[in-house]
Amino acid sequence: MKISITVLFLAFSVALFAAEKKAALPRLSVPGDFPQQYQKAARTVAAAVAKDGLNPSEYFAAIETWHGDGLLHFELWHESVIEKRGDPNILGDPSNGKCRTVLYDPEHDRVTKIYGWK
Repeated sequence: MKISITVLFLAFSVALFAAEKKAALPRLSVPGDFPQQYQKAARTVAAAVAKDGLNPSEYFAAIETWHGDGLLHFELWHESVIEKRGDPNILGDPSNGKCRTVLYDPEHDRVTKIYGWK
């Protein structure tokens, strides 16, 4: 019985982790869907992406703050490959050039760089 509970707990933990990894990301074109502290950044990033000739409504954004450079890293997943997010077998850009990273400087409210994934 104890082993069954342990196995059940492990299966639940793995399923929960997988669900979190595939949790819905906010669409870049809807700044109100981002947590309050990132809404201004999302508006600035969406404007920069549009200025770069891309359509913000085609992108979902994951925000990374752990790089230690003081910037917010917006990892933009193109809508054509969002279901591949969290797949451990995917290395690099699964979109053939559509996914982007946008570096946002919160101190100056500006985008410092936009680049494609490799």
